[in-house]
Amino acid sequence: MKLVKHPAWTLLPKATEDLYIHTGGMRNFIWCDYLYINPGYKLEHTISKTIMKLFDIMHEVTIEIDNKLVADNLTDKGVYRYWDTYRLLFKLLFLFESDIMRRETESVEIQVMPEEDERLKVTSGQFLDKWGKVLDSMPG
Repeated sequence: MKLVKHPAWTLLPKATEDLYIHTGGMRNFIWCDYLYINPGYKLEHTISKTIMKLFDIMHEVTIEIDNKLVADNLTDKGVYRYWDTYRLLFKLLFLFESDIMRRETESVEIQVMPEEDERLKVTSGQFLDKWGKVLDSMPG
């Protein structure tokens, strides 16, 4: 956002810098998790713990920036919509936690589920497919 002189950067440079630092820190922590832990259950839970450590801080800063952009009636224009893209990816990161719980629930395999509940249930595969379509639809 700094390179494109996004309004978030110009209106709240300190908050946006904090967000940049925490996002970079989270990326580094997750990368280290991948380096030292074999793929599977333990890796997912370690990443989940890593995300949750910084998520609350990043969430507060995101809300601060978002409120300022809304108060000043500023919206992303153009193809890339940097702030909207960030918010979408941040939400995806948050939903990673619920996907872990969803997969654990699926592994229990409830034998008899009411038809209404079965109809509303979103499997991990369906969840990942929907988010994949969202990401594929994003330009750039």
